[in-house]
Amino acid sequence: GALLGEGLIERYNVYRRVNLENEAQHRQQQSSPISSSLSKRELTVVDLKLGNRLNGHAGIAHGGIISLLFDEAMGWACVCLNEEEDSLSLTSATTTANNNNNNTDNAVVTANLTIDFRAPFFEGSEAVVRVYHDETKGRKIYFSATLESLDGKVVFAEAKSLFIRVRLDRL
Repeated sequence: GALLGEGLIERYNVYRRVNLENEAQHRQQQSSPISSSLSKRELTVVDLKLGNRLNGHAGIAHGGIISLLFDEAMGWACVCLNEEEDSLSLTSATTTANNNNNNTDNAVVTANLTIDFRAPFFEGSEAVVRVYHDETKGRKIYFSATLESLDGKVVFAEAKSLFIRVRLDRL
């Protein structure tokens, strides 16, 4: 969109986490410094580069831009989660026409996004956003995420969110 380009969000590549047979062992070997994330299921990873025209203070990315990066990454995690659920429902003999979580009749919207800023995210920086699915309770989907350096040694910010499935006919 409007914020992609030179000096803005210069790179924003979203990757779906591929489930591995030995996923727990893989997460221990490749984990970020956030130990609480080890028990969560990583859904998406975003590789990004920020330009020099999205600053709050001189040389430091505006917190609102970091919020946008988290919201967008978690939105892509919703897409991945919905695709997984759709794939499971196609193979399930118990799917009913009255299922309130039917993804074709629902939209998923951000209800809450909380961010803890940990370190300055400087203009021109490259980073990774890792999004974890914490749990789903009915229509509520909980995510957590980190914005971290490419090597995982610096955590710039952490986020938690609540997304809600709403029926399209009620929007």
